[in-house]
Amino acid sequence: MAERLYHCPARRRITAAVHPRYVSDLEECLARRDIASVFLTGGRSVRQFLRDRPGFFPGKRKTLEDGPLELYQFTLPAHREEEILQALAGAAGFDRPGHGSVFSQPLEEYCGSEEDRGSDEKAQKVDRVEEQRRLTRDLSLLTVILSLPGSGEHLAGIALELGLCVPIITHGIGTGVRDKLGLLRITIPPRKEIVHLLIPAHDEESILRILIDEARLNAPGRGFIYSTPVDRALLDTRLRLGKQRHAASIEQIIAAIDDLRQDTSWRRRSAAGARQTQPLFRREPGQEIIALCREGAGDRIVSRALRAGAGGATVGKVRRLRFSSPSGESQACERVILRMSQGRCEGVVAAILEGAPEGALESLQIISSPRVFSHQS
Repeated sequence: MAERLYHCPARRRITAAVHPRYVSDLEECLARRDIASVFLTGGRSVRQFLRDRPGFFPGKRKTLEDGPLELYQFTLPAHREEEILQALAGAAGFDRPGHGSVFSQPLEEYCGSEEDRGSDEKAQKVDRVEEQRRLTRDLSLLTVILSLPGSGEHLAGIALELGLCVPIITHGIGTGVRDKLGLLRITIPPRKEIVHLLIPAHDEESILRILIDEARLNAPGRGFIYSTPVDRALLDTRLRLGKQRHAASIEQIIAAIDDLRQDTSWRRRSAAGARQTQPLFRREPGQEIIALCREGAGDRIVSRALRAGAGGATVGKVRRLRFSSPSGESQACERVILRMSQGRCEGVVAAILEGAPEGALESLQIISSPRVFSHQS
């Protein structure tokens, strides 16, 4: 299987979490920019909704409100990153609150075909982007895989109270770790909620401590959290819905300062705000591995990865859209997410490449993951 894949060490993964209203504009832009195919996942965003208190009681009442999101993910050569981010921002309006977020991450990839690989050697001729938007740097993506039903909503509420970002929630099925938990596995459902949070990289450790403490990730069977680097992004700053008391919300003011400075370092918060009930558990630097495969092949890939030393995996359903096909072909696929230490990564990657069913592995993506926390008994 390995000889059928192309190894591309310098790629970018683009994730666009877009409101369904702007999906058609986004897809039209991708097709026009020669993006052959993307992987599509259904998800939801969570925001605070501010309502007046009943009667004559002063103040506002805060509730959480879910909204649908479509997550588009694809990879491309590093030299096309700026062009595509700017084009998507113009097409779907990612620079306007409430439209969604778009960000890029550096990775290495094993691609399944020349069509997916594109040209890594030379730049392609592309349309000029008229308006250049300032992209935010110095960010990290926190991925939190939670085991208990409803815990994703609780964690999203914490992130909104901290003013971090609009949380993105998707779902998956956990495998591997539950089999090692003995009687405890009976109380832990296999269905997982996956929360994605974009945060300032310089505050990563202090925010991790707050989330671990508030979401009780230091208790057994709650889940785990890890970080991956973000290269550039345009963030959705509409954290709250409802009537605004002022001409601009605090989120709009923060976004304007971010735009002027082109980073988030001015937002540094003190780590003293987190109750340090337990030292942050650090593993040696690790990797996030994502295997995108045809439907039904995920179990075999997970089995090979576990035998090679992976601790567990989360499998989710995705659809592959091919814009290069005249009919806009859609194919059911699976996404296998693994996070492991640096020392085990090479063996797991080799096992997946060698053991995947013939023609089933669409893409294997590897991205650095400097921090992780999970419960240890």
